[in-house]
Parts: sequence; structure tokens; C-alpha cells
Amino acid sequence: LCALCECRHTALRVYAVHVSHGIRSQRETADDTAFLEAVCARLGVVLRVESLRHGEVRAIARQEHRSLEEVARTLRYARLEHAADEIGAAFIAVAHTVDDQLETLLMRLLQGGSLRGMAGIPPMRGRVVRPLLGIDRARLITFLESRDIGYRVDTTNEDERYLRNRVRKRIVPVARSVFPGAAVSARRLAAEARGLDAVFERCARMLIPWEPLGTGYRVGAEQFFAAPGELRMRSVLS
Repeated sequence: LCALCECRHTALRVYAVHVSHGIRSQRETADDTAFLEAVCARLGVVLRVESLRHGEVRAIARQEHRSLEEVARTLRYARLEHAADEIGAAFIAVAHTVDDQLETLLMRLLQGGSLRGMAGIPPMRGRVVRPLLGIDRARLITFLESRDIGYRVDTTNEDERYLRNRVRKRIVPVARSVFPGAAVSARRLAAEARGLDAVFERCARMLIPWEPLGTGYRVGAEQFFAAPGELRMRSVLS
């Protein structure tokens, strides 16, 4: 938010949207909101708070047998999209860093991820953009300190019941100690995987041209089986 505000000498207009998930204590949630109100007032930015009902995320996670993290992420982006529609925003900027990319790639690699999975967190998807994806967390903190801007730490980031937290606290420090350039390598790997994935996608569409048929699609058996197995799999899954 602070970095975007420094670009306002251009035609850029900045709004802030905070999604309160209703997962943490009401005191911590209220303190977060108060902190954000103070920061936005200092930066001259309109703040919009989107609040989910307390316990709603946990209830949906239990009912649908999904992880708390997944449900929270789905609802968060839905609220951000809704807010962007009402504001008339062209883009939704979020602050994922190269550290987040490294954590994501490690999780997907060790879980048996595919080439598409190793593409990691995309720098842009729809109108969601991640302008800080190539910058590490430590550099962002230094940036904030140089502007005398504070920050809050979500207490759930310390809870090792969540997979990402376990990876961040147990695996990433070891990876960095053995491979100091791990984050940079993760950024390059994700970029290369995205490029290769796009090539695979185009090849699959060219070699296996599905045609609409009623409520489904069809393709000639000869064309389908003439294509390499990986492209056949990509074609079906796409």
C-alpha cells in the first residue's frame, strides 16, 4: 500500500480493502482495523473493511471438508473482487513476496506437484496483480522502516497446525542455510515453469482441437492418440 501510494503522481488511484476473516480474537481483529485506519489516514487512502462473520470460515471448512486456509483464501478473494467491482478498480494488488513463492514451490514439490504446480504463485491472474513477487520480505520491512511505517503480524502465522507455517518455520530456514540463493532460484524456476506450461497449453490446443458437441466436446480419435501422452493428459484436464 505504501509503495503504491508513492506512485500516485501518475494516473494511479489507490484504495485499501481489508478482509477480516473472523478467525482470530475480536480484540486482535479490532487492533488490526485500528492500525489500518491510522495508516490509511496518514497516507490519505480510503479504507474499506470487509468482515466475515466470526466462525463462518471454520464452519464452512468443517462442512465442506476443506482446509481453513483454503476457505479463507476463497472468501477473501471473493470479497476483494466484490469490493473492486463496487469501487470500479481495474486491478487488485496483493503483497505476496518471493518468500511466499519459495514456500509455495517447496510445498508443491514435496507433495508431488506437476509442471503447472511448479509455476507457483502467478504475478497476475485476472485483475489480481502481485507487484512485489520478486522482492523478499526482509527488504519490504526495511522499506517500511525507512518510511516510519509500522506493520502487524498475524498471530495465526505462528500456528504450526497450518501447513504453510510448518514449511516456513521448519523447512525454509534449512533450505536457506544450505542454499542461500533459494528464493532467487524459486523465482526463476516459477517463471520458467509458467513459460513451459503456456507452450504445452498452446501445443495441446493445436494438436488436439476439441469441438463443441451438445453439452460436451469431441475430437477425432486419430488426432487424439497421435499427440504425445503429456499433451493428451493436458488436453483432457484443461
